[in-house]
Amino acid sequence: MPKGRRAKTQAYAAFGISQHVGNGLADAAAVKVASGAWMDLAFIGTDTVGSVWLNGVNMGGGTYNATTQPGYFTGGGSLFVVPEPATLAFVALGGLGLLLRRRRPVRAGVLARRA
Repeated sequence: MPKGRRAKTQAYAAFGISQHVGNGLADAAAVKVASGAWMDLAFIGTDTVGSVWLNGVNMGGGTYNATTQPGYFTGGGSLFVVPEPATLAFVALGGLGLLLRRRRPVRAGVLARRA
């Protein structure tokens, strides 16, 4: 992006409208494409954004382009959505919990009382 120019924080395409997007979206940008609209990713490479909403649904982390979502995107560029920090924290905590989980040995007396 040219020096002194601010990155776009949101890109939106409404019904029947094509939104032309160059490589210059802010990393926290919300990209929203309504049903019946499409967004032209008129750049080469990948641009990191905060979220992608297709037809009102937050699509979550991943890569979005004309190949993965042909009904919503055209052009040669890709949008990469990084999962929000809270989601990453929950995944990390879950993994840590699985690693630290210990199985208690089952005693014969406990099984006899349950039966």
